[in-house]
Amino acid sequence: MRLPKNTGRLIIWLLTALRALILLSAFFCAAVICCALYMVLLLFLPRKFLWRFWVRPCGWICLKTLGQQVAIEGDRPDPASGPYLYLLNHQSLIDAFLAGYAMPHRITGVGADKYFKLPIWGWMAKAHGIVPISNKSHEQAIASIRKIEGAFKAGESLLIFPEGERSKTGRLQEFKKGAFHLAKNVQPVIIPCVIRGAYESWRRGSLLVRPGTITFKFLKPIMPEEYQDLSVDELKKKLEMTIAEALN
Repeated sequence: MRLPKNTGRLIIWLLTALRALILLSAFFCAAVICCALYMVLLLFLPRKFLWRFWVRPCGWICLKTLGQQVAIEGDRPDPASGPYLYLLNHQSLIDAFLAGYAMPHRITGVGADKYFKLPIWGWMAKAHGIVPISNKSHEQAIASIRKIEGAFKAGESLLIFPEGERSKTGRLQEFKKGAFHLAKNVQPVIIPCVIRGAYESWRRGSLLVRPGTITFKFLKPIMPEEYQDLSVDELKKKLEMTIAEALN
């Protein structure tokens, strides 16, 4: 009996979809458990301790449930010399878990306020100290910036995806100015970082997860004296070029 011409392609597609379903199910179960227990542990244990012994291992577990291998390149910054401002390209939902695994010390970050309304994830973000960013009014945006500046002054390192959202094509998008206004105000050491392979593993808007290898690379730190005389636009352009060159 001869099978229809496209039967082979259909079987491959079904197997790929089944694999993606299994990976996503494992990932979401792991992520929910890790986030829920993290909120409980925050009530009893120091945040820096939890970063090393809970957040980083959970990041690794979530990546493994998605079938990802991870390569970390470059020199990890010395936690004692911070705080730092980490600026990364944004390719995939995987990026947050990758950063959690790759960072050698506790960091916090910023996120769109709409994500703080999500169950589990939003609650965990608030408990961790991630600052919600709102574009609804100028006053709310200023309040968010002051919170972020306060976190820096308290010694917290911060991670920002300056593109503002995940890339739809995998290519680097134009950076928004918020991170660079912040840098000019606070004058931290800037650590540009590059993520490669996350887009190919899990694209925005897709439920099709592909096992693969993701690379996280720490680039050369940019000291405050290197950009103190630059304008916000010049600093933005400098970081866009730095990250684009490393990606290519």
